[in-house]
Amino acid sequence: MKKIILTVILAFAVFNAKAQLPYKQLSQFNGDTVAYLEYNFVTHKSAFIGNTVEMVIEWLEIPIYQVNSFGPYVQADNKSYMHGIDINYEPRSETLKKWRDRGKPVLVFSIEFEPPYEDDWAFWYYAPPFTSERDKAVYVKDKIVKDIKVRIRDTH
Repeated sequence: MKKIILTVILAFAVFNAKAQLPYKQLSQFNGDTVAYLEYNFVTHKSAFIGNTVEMVIEWLEIPIYQVNSFGPYVQADNKSYMHGIDINYEPRSETLKKWRDRGKPVLVFSIEFEPPYEDDWAFWYYAPPFTSERDKAVYVKDKIVKDIKVRIRDTH
């Protein structure tokens, strides 16, 4: 019974948050995924900062094709700490083609976490098997959002 009440409260909170935010659905951007991400998650990132990654993932209307962690890769203690995740929303074959052809830029949706940062290797090593990249993104659901960006990686 407690789970049902908690689920109803959480669903109401998400619905209420969407009602307060000038959110636009992906279909309103005529296929322009970058404009959708910029408007909903970068321009209005203050609605997400301080909340969990789970909230961001719940709002995403795009497929998640690849999730990679990022951060400083070697610290003084010889560990790499995960500062956030990059989400590729294009199929891996399309991303690889862009890199190979060196034509179009690769666009990445980045979510930076608040500290404390975790050992990147240990975090993913002890993770359960994932059935999809979305599951991998959901695995970091309890991390707190520090910043959100749409980054363009030049392929030249």
